[in-house]
Amino acid sequence: MFRFFCIFVISFFLSECSIPEKGTGVNKKLRITAVGDIMAHSTQIDTAYDKSCKCYKFDEVFVNISDQLKDSDLRIANFETTLPGLDKEYTGYPLFGAPDSLAEAVKKAGFDIVTTSNNHCMDKGKKGLRRTIDRLAELGFHQTGTFKDKSDYETRRIQLLEKNGFTFVLLAYTYSTNGIAIPADVHVNLIDKDLISEDISLAKDLNPDFIMVYYHFGLEYQRLPSDEQRDLVQFTFHEGADIVLGGHPHVLQPYEKKWYRDKYGILKERLVIYSLGNFISSQRYPYTYGGIFFSFSLEKKEIGIQISEIDYETVTVYRDIGKGIYQFYLIPYTFSHDLGNKPRMTEEGKKAMMNFHEETRILFNKYSYIQD
Repeated sequence: MFRFFCIFVISFFLSECSIPEKGTGVNKKLRITAVGDIMAHSTQIDTAYDKSCKCYKFDEVFVNISDQLKDSDLRIANFETTLPGLDKEYTGYPLFGAPDSLAEAVKKAGFDIVTTSNNHCMDKGKKGLRRTIDRLAELGFHQTGTFKDKSDYETRRIQLLEKNGFTFVLLAYTYSTNGIAIPADVHVNLIDKDLISEDISLAKDLNPDFIMVYYHFGLEYQRLPSDEQRDLVQFTFHEGADIVLGGHPHVLQPYEKKWYRDKYGILKERLVIYSLGNFISSQRYPYTYGGIFFSFSLEKKEIGIQISEIDYETVTVYRDIGKGIYQFYLIPYTFSHDLGNKPRMTEEGKKAMMNFHEETRILFNKYSYIQD
């Protein structure tokens, strides 16, 4: 579990705030894995229901992915649903609301950071937004992008986090809330260049090792970033951020590592993936039924922080109908030749997995870019 620093803001995890002792050895490397949208469509919710306990079980969805997360120090996802807490409000598109057990399964799988600033964060209104924040905190997630009220926003707006001797700030923003009004007494980070510039400036005042920004942006189902996405990423790097993670299109978009000079005159490596695609959903449109584990390392060097070991593994959402109803499984590509009984995939399912992997490889090989 990473710790929150008691600098500039007072975290709601106040008891966990601490400053590393000077002179103690720290790791020189930080491994990060990010995935895309965690969604809960109606089919997923209905098939997770267990009559024997009158409860919803999602653990099986994530049972096969522990190896892909175990070697990472930070594991990040976009939580694109809400936790309303009432059975009657467990619904899929267009107003998402999921049982708490989905978040519990995500935590059990190994994730520790979730962003909640997305176009569905207001789907269950003010109560749903606030309860989602509370439940995620109770489960031990670091969550950002939405805030319960003015005090919560002022307290958690900019937080300095620490892991493996690295300090960092994570910011998150969304392009909209699907036209649902945001009440004056809650806060959702919307994409606004003035706000982003101010937030990054405040973050830099804390002198973190790196600043990471998650954007919920872009055009749905488009496999290449729009001009607006590229412009915003350029702006974000110019303001001084180091890493940009993107989501919302529900399909994968390329990644880039380039040298950028920011407005402070600092020339350094910076990394963006324009869209992490879906992670778990029930979507079956082309390119939506899978995603990736996107991993990279940060290394402390005498010349500063170096971004290295950029890698990815595809993961497919397999819907098993073996018991007469769908059971959803996330199947990493490395399982394609040795699935055993978890589950026994149909030939059609295996073919879909292989196709998704190959299509992703072609996309990334053609459009992704690593500058030495």
